[in-house]
Amino acid sequence: MKKNYILYALFCLLLSFSGYSQVTVGNGDLTGQALPIEPYYGYSYTQSIYSSSLINASGSITGVNYYATSQTTLANSSEWTIYAGLTEKTVFNGQEDWIPISEFTQVFYGTVSIEEGLVSITFDTPFDYDGTLNLVLAVEANQDEFDSSTHDFYNTATEESVSIRYYSDTTNPDPESPPGGFLVNSLPNTTFNGITQSCSNPNVTVDSVVANSASLSWIAAGVDNFEYALQAPDLDDPESGILISETSISLTDLVQGDSYEFFIRSVCGDQTTDWFSIGFTTP
Repeated sequence: MKKNYILYALFCLLLSFSGYSQVTVGNGDLTGQALPIEPYYGYSYTQSIYSSSLINASGSITGVNYYATSQTTLANSSEWTIYAGLTEKTVFNGQEDWIPISEFTQVFYGTVSIEEGLVSITFDTPFDYDGTLNLVLAVEANQDEFDSSTHDFYNTATEESVSIRYYSDTTNPDPESPPGGFLVNSLPNTTFNGITQSCSNPNVTVDSVVANSASLSWIAAGVDNFEYALQAPDLDDPESGILISETSISLTDLVQGDSYEFFIRSVCGDQTTDWFSIGFTTP
């Protein structure tokens, strides 16, 4: 099973919120990825694949939230069209490897707004997600003016190219036949509204790393038990882990200068989520 990598970041989003029907994928503070749009250019078109294991839920998606830097206003970048679709594709394999627009449903067309870095969009037509296939969102920005280069959205790094993008000041890309794009190893931090995880994915961060120890913590709404494992990086997922009910841990007796990968998964009765991992290196 493919690892789910989580970027160590100061900017941290909850994967789900108790009492609300929503699932958030992404906790990174990457900018400059031009996802879901590129405000600094007049036109942009992007596609991003969210794996079913990351979403870990099914149902009617009623809208999405995106998260932007504090400077972002979208004053000249607020005309969006959003498409949603299902795909067996897990990554994009080349500059022309766009998913055909015929495989999408248009779920939003209009003007979006932003408040304190939050872009909250209610779909014109809710999208029924089966929870089995991967979900892909395509976002088209059609305003011919542009905003500042400091205006941007937060993204999370991924191991593979799960997004593809195109932007231009002169060419408005046609989703029916988009120009060659640029592969991106990141996903925009995205909240899917209207769905809830029955067993919430854990969201883990590295709190501190010193010579021979490291402290980590995680959150998962409504989950009381977890399994964790620590191993060298770039290995296969653990077959099993150590059961823990706490939401933090201090790892000791580490070797100075060595790299590690910490794995965590939620345990809900006889159900477990996929493994999620985060890497760190002792100084």
